[in-house]
Amino acid sequence: MRLVQILLFFSLNLFLSGCDSDDHKNSLNFSAVSLKQTQWKGTFDESYIASFGEPVSTTANAGIFFESETKGRYSLKWETMDQPTESTFEYRIEEKVLIVENGGVLNGHWLLIQSDKDTMGLEKGTNGEGAYKGILTLKRVS
Repeated sequence: MRLVQILLFFSLNLFLSGCDSDDHKNSLNFSAVSLKQTQWKGTFDESYIASFGEPVSTTANAGIFFESETKGRYSLKWETMDQPTESTFEYRIEEKVLIVENGGVLNGHWLLIQSDKDTMGLEKGTNGEGAYKGILTLKRVS
């Protein structure tokens, strides 16, 4: 009887540890080390109140390449423009926040709001009424 209890205990332990590792495999390790030399594509949506008081919403197709643990580059193709906007940027990650500097329209603090192994959603802004809001929805390409 004691042997059966021990076997059941080890079986349960194996089952529980197996479930935990499956969940871990499907999550994104949000760090500069894990983003290094990865490419992402998706959309960049932004909304704000223009100087004349009207709400403005725009969408761009986005491509981002994290070249190293501190530098990257991006391309944004706006619906209303023929040529894409391209630039380099510097970044760092503090817990769930991607901080972009020297990167033009992507500058600022981006909060990780959704992620799994191959996708991430980032949001910039305070969500205050009439405030600027940016959303990056990205899928890993490589």
